[in-house]
Amino acid sequence: MWSVGLAPRASELPEVPPSTLFSGEFSLLETNPIRVFQDTTHPTGRKLLARNPFADGRLDGSRFGATGGLATPGQAPVDVRRLHEEFDPVIRLGFLTAGRRRTMAQAALEFVLSWPWVLTTVLPMPDPERIDEILGFARRPPISSEEFSQLGFVK
Repeated sequence: MWSVGLAPRASELPEVPPSTLFSGEFSLLETNPIRVFQDTTHPTGRKLLARNPFADGRLDGSRFGATGGLATPGQAPVDVRRLHEEFDPVIRLGFLTAGRRRTMAQAALEFVLSWPWVLTTVLPMPDPERIDEILGFARRPPISSEEFSQLGFVK
C-alpha cells in the first residue's frame, strides 16, 4: 500500500487523488493533522495512517524510563530544563487520567483513533507486561466531549 507523507507542520493536504492514504505523526502532543484533515474543502475519502501516537514514548511512559536513573561515569547529568520542555505538555494532559479511568497510553490511543479520517495507527511493540493495558484501551471510557473541549477541540 502506498501513502503520501504528511509534513509535520503542513497547513493543507497536497493536491492528490481523493482516495489517497496519508502517513504522518499524530498524537495528543502533535495535533496538526486535525486542522489539516478537518478542512472541509478536501474530499472525505482521504485517510491518515497515524504514526507515533505515543509521542516518542512521552505518552506511554517509555521515554521517561529512558531519561531516569543516575548518570554513569563519562555521561552528562540529566538536563532538568530539557526534561521540563519534554514533559510539561504531558503533565497538562493529566485530566485525561484523573480517577484512574484510563492510563495516558490508553488516552493517547483513544484520541488518535477517535477521528473518522484515521484509518489506523502504528504502535511500537509494548513490553509484554503492558500488552493488556495497550490492547484494552477500547474497554476504557471514551474521551468525553468535555475532555475534548479541554484539549481545545470540538467533537
